[in-house]
Amino acid sequence: MIESNTPPGPSPICDIIVLTFNHLDVTKAFVDSVVRCTTLPVRVIFVDNRSIDRTRDYLASLQSAGNVQFEVILSAENEGFIRGNNKGLKNTSAPFVCFSNNDVLLTPGWLEEMLEVFSRHPRLGVLNPNSNNLGVDVPAGTELDAFAREWRAKHSGQMAEMALGVGFFMLVRREVIERIGGFCEDYAPMFFEDRDYFLRAIRAGFLTGVAKGAYVWHMEHASMKQLGPQRQKIFDRSKAVFEANWGKTLRVAWILNGESSLDEILEQAAQVARTGNYVSLYIREGSNVQREGESPGRRGISGMTFLRYHGRADLYWKLMFKKKKFDLVIYKGKMLPRLLHWTGQPAVARFDPAIVQQLKFSGKAR
Repeated sequence: MIESNTPPGPSPICDIIVLTFNHLDVTKAFVDSVVRCTTLPVRVIFVDNRSIDRTRDYLASLQSAGNVQFEVILSAENEGFIRGNNKGLKNTSAPFVCFSNNDVLLTPGWLEEMLEVFSRHPRLGVLNPNSNNLGVDVPAGTELDAFAREWRAKHSGQMAEMALGVGFFMLVRREVIERIGGFCEDYAPMFFEDRDYFLRAIRAGFLTGVAKGAYVWHMEHASMKQLGPQRQKIFDRSKAVFEANWGKTLRVAWILNGESSLDEILEQAAQVARTGNYVSLYIREGSNVQREGESPGRRGISGMTFLRYHGRADLYWKLMFKKKKFDLVIYKGKMLPRLLHWTGQPAVARFDPAIVQQLKFSGKAR
């Protein structure tokens, strides 16, 4: 059943799909943040997955406020996160669609900032905002909106490519939906559908990333707590589906030491990151490689990390005693591969896409 709570207003530039299942207090806080922080015309489409508290009564009471319109879809049963979002997607028409959890708080300028990033990158298809979910925490004692305004002033218009996005808040260009549709229901009821969506968008030729200057705070897992002991079982099943489709997410170490073809190496490393892996580039202290790896005209990629080492012994220590071992180490030399063999970390002397593919699907380098 679909209910439109408000008379038609300006055509929305963005439709926001939000699933609800109980947790009325969380939904109220979300609505307050949308109304307070959104100045462009949007439509919030709530899809309620058969809440048994007073959530449905609250949603029925919502009226348009400023540029925010509300629409409510009441499902006869709990259809899960993925199918619920796909149901909401069928009712969208705006040029941008946002898949949003209800346990988030928006901040001033969130939509303007994300649309600004889209305008600067015509091939950009899917964006996350920055968030505590992505490692940017609000300092203790700092008011959320004040932090977000200052953060936006420092990072406005900036983006970093990101292959493994997070589904708590995703802004999607309409062209992406026309090309690849909604979430893959093979992952139903939830988990890994967000990573799959980002990778499908990349495969379709779009860029994906994070708008550095936009900020959305995420409570994290408010609804998932209701799953109880089934949560891990559902997670493991969806992970198996993801790895069957896309392979294992690899951790790759790339040791740089005065290479003359740095641009080529960085592009190769970027391609590994864009296919849903993490690449750590180890740079010898004193080399001329920029720490951030962002020479003029080069965009940052969230899956690439630049680390420094002081000499061979320091490098060996960092690699051999790392808590999370690497699936592959790329290094020109003889001694290190022998040492790494003891720790179960395969090493090769040069980059080979075929080896990366073998590792993703078989776990073994040939």
